[in-house]
Amino acid sequence: MKFFSKWYVQLILWFGICGAIIFLGILFSNKMVYTCVYIDANPSITMKLDREGLVLGVAADNEDGKEVISELELKGQDPEEAMYTLVASMLDYGFVNEEQSAILVSVKCPDEEIAEEMQYLLAYSAEDAMTEQLDNAVILDQMIYADSTVRGIAGKYKVTQGKAYLLYQICSEEEELSVNDLASMTITELIQACIQKDVDLSYYVDIIGDGLLDYYEDFEDEEYDDYWDDLPAPDFEDDEFEDDEFSDEEEEDEDLEDEDLEDEEEEEEDEDWEDEEDLEEDEDEDFEEEILDDEYEESDDYEDEYEDEYEDEDTDTQTYNDEEPLGGYFEAEP
Repeated sequence: MKFFSKWYVQLILWFGICGAIIFLGILFSNKMVYTCVYIDANPSITMKLDREGLVLGVAADNEDGKEVISELELKGQDPEEAMYTLVASMLDYGFVNEEQSAILVSVKCPDEEIAEEMQYLLAYSAEDAMTEQLDNAVILDQMIYADSTVRGIAGKYKVTQGKAYLLYQICSEEEELSVNDLASMTITELIQACIQKDVDLSYYVDIIGDGLLDYYEDFEDEEYDDYWDDLPAPDFEDDEFEDDEFSDEEEEDEDLEDEDLEDEEEEEEDEDWEDEEDLEEDEDEDFEEEILDDEYEESDDYEDEYEDEYEDEDTDTQTYNDEEPLGGYFEAEP
């Protein structure tokens, strides 16, 4: 006992205990959950990762999820490999197929940079697994922040916090949609419901895959079929059936024909107006020529009169020269 009462021994023991505590804290901190990844199709699964990014464990949030992970051992695996395995298992069990070809990948992490990188890598890992068997795969991916409201939705409806977060975000903005209606839907059905309500999903999540275009095309085809199904049946016996669309087309054709006739009439009027202008120009030219001719004739008459007067003067002069000189009156005296 005297040995342990010495001050330097106590100091050594104190440092040893502190070191052990620190070591155990670091050891257990690496094995604590740092990142959560949520995968939803209809099966809902939560994958937990440590600080190093390795899988600590996988938990199912509903009965379908339990079936998917029942034979899987994913602890210690890389998250991309684990994601690929989980999606492949969903395909094998038939939860993801040509009709149900969409999944949701959500990442929650206190470090935003890690969450963003993990979101990108895991979404494309899921796409690789799906595109091996499907041509219309769609992956929705997001980074989430779970508060008490989101956790409450997840607990009440037996879905992951990732799906609960998406439902909360959509229904907070879209009054026509409710969490109660959407919670029981698969991700494929959720996409279709949003398309029918004209909700832009890209505002809430990132989207990978061209399969979303097929959903829009299917919805347009359904609307087209519903339109024709709602039309009244024709009554051929009374011959009173008239297709509104065809009548509208005929009216449009008639309107086009009337417009063409009006254009032709306007062109003819323009041509007539041009002809009248040409005639007026010709008449003006003829009138100017007549005026010039009259002026020319007047000038000729004037010259003729002038020549006549000049000849008369010459004649008078000659007559005067031919008369007897006046010298007879002034004869010289003898």
